[in-house]
Amino acid sequence: MYYDLLFPYRIEAGAKIGTQENGEQLPVYTKITLGKAKKPITEEEYDKMHEANRITLANILHEKIELITPISGEEYEENANEEDDRDE
Repeated sequence: MYYDLLFPYRIEAGAKIGTQENGEQLPVYTKITLGKAKKPITEEEYDKMHEANRITLANILHEKIELITPISGEEYEENANEEDDRDE
């Protein structure tokens, strides 16, 4: 059995990445998928990886780390618009 390694994040409105037509800034939801693990990882391992990927995402986007929040998969599913998601 393989286990998905998914790391969801909310990029806060202050990052000015998500903008409505009226100019209102919105948070953006994204996830990093690192493939599949052959065995389950502990919650501590997951949390460390989630934080490490947060730092990487902040560096890629040239954003302050405090504008990127690790979130649960449930929050991601409730808020993300995946119509254009390429891996679905």
